[in-house]
Amino acid sequence: MAFGGSSYGSSPEVQTLCELLITQIAKSNAKSLVIFDLQGPDGQSFAFGTWLADEISDTLRTSGHIKVIARADLARELKDRQISEDALKPEDKMRVSEALGADVFVDGTFGAIADYIGATLVARNQADYGKGTYTIMVNGKILVDPTVRTKLGVPLESLRPSDGIFKSGRAGMTVPHCNYCPIPKFSPKGVWSKKQGTVVLALLVSTDGRPTQIKVLQSIGTDLDNQAIAAARAYRFEPAVDPDGRPVEVLMPYKVTFHVE
Repeated sequence: MAFGGSSYGSSPEVQTLCELLITQIAKSNAKSLVIFDLQGPDGQSFAFGTWLADEISDTLRTSGHIKVIARADLARELKDRQISEDALKPEDKMRVSEALGADVFVDGTFGAIADYIGATLVARNQADYGKGTYTIMVNGKILVDPTVRTKLGVPLESLRPSDGIFKSGRAGMTVPHCNYCPIPKFSPKGVWSKKQGTVVLALLVSTDGRPTQIKVLQSIGTDLDNQAIAAARAYRFEPAVDPDGRPVEVLMPYKVTFHVE
């Protein structure tokens, strides 16, 4: 779905991101959307995230492919609720979007990669919210031209992850796809106890798709936690890639579920 030249004057990179997004949204029955501020790689709020959301909103609006709730209307709704956008949780965004009459709400993240900015947009449908999956995710890059450099307001280096580790599905990084992730077996103790549940792991997935670091984010007991960690050591993924298609090491959450038949 190609866009014509935007009267708002957005960059070719922003137009490409919008084309990817609206092509996916067009496959649903969504008729309207609202764009929230984008955040930095560690969830920080920057003036650049507001400017970028404005650019995306106006580019989509002028394309005429879908109704876009005006950012000014969003600002008024937040003011009436006496909350700032940087304090919004996903469930708050859902309620605000519903009040504005939007079928879809879009937010996202950005961060410095090499000498450009990677961006991720995530669109969630009101009907699908809360099911534990995102509706749409698109990634792209934004070149640091003079306009972008002026709008950044901070050094490009400050937009890199504070710990140096990129997160999956954020700031232009894709999510690793599991090629081999067998269900872990219960230990004898686990079978006897009939305990079940979901262990949430943090996996550092390397550029060759191997988990090199594994930590427990959500525990259901030492025995099953250890079984989940043991299984994850053998997992193999299609690695995440950056907007240029290059494999990159990322940190990602992964759920391991134990179920007693």
